[in-house]
Amino acid sequence: MQLDEIKKHWETAGKAIGLDDPMPVTSRDPFMGQLERRYILQHLPSNGRVLEIGCGDALHAPLYAARSHEYHGLDVTASLLALAETRLSGSDLNNWTLHCASVLDIDKRFEPGSFDCIISQRCIINLPTWSDQKEALNKICSLLRPGGKFLLSEGFTGELANLNQLRNEMGLPPINVVEYNRFMDRGEFETEVGCQFSVEAFCHYGLYLYLSRVFHPLAVFPDQPQHLSPMNEAAMKLSMQGEVDQYSSLSYNLFYSLKKKT
Repeated sequence: MQLDEIKKHWETAGKAIGLDDPMPVTSRDPFMGQLERRYILQHLPSNGRVLEIGCGDALHAPLYAARSHEYHGLDVTASLLALAETRLSGSDLNNWTLHCASVLDIDKRFEPGSFDCIISQRCIINLPTWSDQKEALNKICSLLRPGGKFLLSEGFTGELANLNQLRNEMGLPPINVVEYNRFMDRGEFETEVGCQFSVEAFCHYGLYLYLSRVFHPLAVFPDQPQHLSPMNEAAMKLSMQGEVDQYSSLSYNLFYSLKKKT
């Protein structure tokens, strides 16, 4: 998909849901979304100026804003931002501002070095080429103050291949990346960000993804697994007790806390 097609997809999706949807459009696996949010909150600095790129319907924004002195949510999709405004307006917070723009245009919206922290939950993978993704990473870096943090949870190709190999051995079909996403190569990503960031923390979701993407489908076969299944909720709770490195190679979503070099 091209950028305009990806934007159109999310505009349509944003018009089709409400805030009470149990499976939010920006996180079709709500338990995975909670695990991502948990890591972000663990590393989110207090009382900072924070930008969330690809904030969507602001599913997690109230918690991020509550930890921040000033919260800015940015998304390219007007329909999702309308939901975000409703959600945040219903909170008791008044330190937030929403912006309708592409992550590729953030340097036109904000001054260099103006944020203490930038958050991305699967925003970068919504850019269709590695060139676009590198451009976004560089612009994100430019908006962070020296020592500022970039907290991201994004998708990676090698780990997805590992998971699909295991699924194949178990007689399960592969998990395919949706057409509006482009997963990154972990080596390319780490080389790119290593020029401007140091890695403060690295976390995976391997246990959760093994239980929800391998064990759960096998347990309910021939029925189709459901994201909202109690099995997935139990898998999330187990993951929160501590991830298991044995399953890290299966974690096609990975979390990084990156610190901008001074």
